Amino acid sequence: MCYNNTCRRTRHTQRRATTDRMKLPEDDIIALSYINTLLRDEYASLRELCEDNDLSPGEVCTRMARAGYSYDEQTNSFR
Repeated sequence: MCYNNTCRRTRHTQRRATTDRMKLPEDDIIALSYINTLLRDEYASLRELCEDNDLSPGEVCTRMARAGYSYDEQTNSFR
């Protein structure tokens, strides 16, 4: 398994190329867990995750704020 940002992004982009737009889980807490897992395992930033999956960073941040979480660039996660 490769852990550098280039390898992670390439691996995920190749997998994503055959699918449609990502649909986040309806439940905010489950969506939080899902996004944080992707940020931890696949993406170096929220911007990259959103670009690869045709998501709006603003919409993701608004949804997570509704659940009481905000994006922390230092940890690359919602806290």
